[in-house]
Amino acid sequence: MRSGGEPTGRCVAPKAVGRRERARFDLRVGDAVPGLTRTGELVRLEVPAQPAFVGVARSVVAAVAASLDGLDDDRLEDLRVAVSEACTNVVEARRHDAVEDRIVVTCTAGVDDLQVCIEDSGSGFDAGDVPEAPGPDAPPNASERGWGVQLIQALVDEVTFRQTGDGTAVDLVVRFDAAS
Repeated sequence: MRSGGEPTGRCVAPKAVGRRERARFDLRVGDAVPGLTRTGELVRLEVPAQPAFVGVARSVVAAVAASLDGLDDDRLEDLRVAVSEACTNVVEARRHDAVEDRIVVTCTAGVDDLQVCIEDSGSGFDAGDVPEAPGPDAPPNASERGWGVQLIQALVDEVTFRQTGDGTAVDLVVRFDAAS
């Protein structure tokens, strides 16, 4: 941040400060980025797989999405929640003794959609093994867990779970509105 609280234009790698890691963003709102086009990779963000950084990932994706034509406020909010759920799943699945675990979020604009990839370095899971969320007739003691994947699927146009060499990737796709 610059004096006066105005965001500036570059991302600086997180620095370890004692036991806490900090990410600093040097982005100036409204600055043109030379060579940036509407299509292609727009942002790649890497943060620690810690609860405090879920909001950072959510905010960065929301800022990217808001800068593109074709997503109304409701679609933007749906994407924000889906990213938050996916990142929270990474945080909950991480190895609790591995402070080096990271979340990598990539935003790529296509001609008619925005793709958001959320990758981790954990052991991964098979999306087919995720139990169905309890229905409205479930007993009161039914598990409160298991809603995240279904929620993500309901909020975006496409969701793909895939294994990578180092962990799992969740690919989210939201299509731009034709009217925008």
